[in-house]
Amino acid sequence: MEGIVLAGGAGTRLYDNMKEMLRLKRENEELRKENLFLKKAAAFFA
Repeated sequence: MEGIVLAGGAGTRLYDNMKEMLRLKRENEELRKENLFLKKAAAFFA
């Protein structure tokens, strides 16, 4: 039975890690867009 609990815990950790990776990818994409916008704005005012 302990093996089943461990597998379940590992599965939960894997799922949580996947959710965190997705969140970070989305956040990274937003930051890339913001960075690109700021570069364009800086070039416009330069």
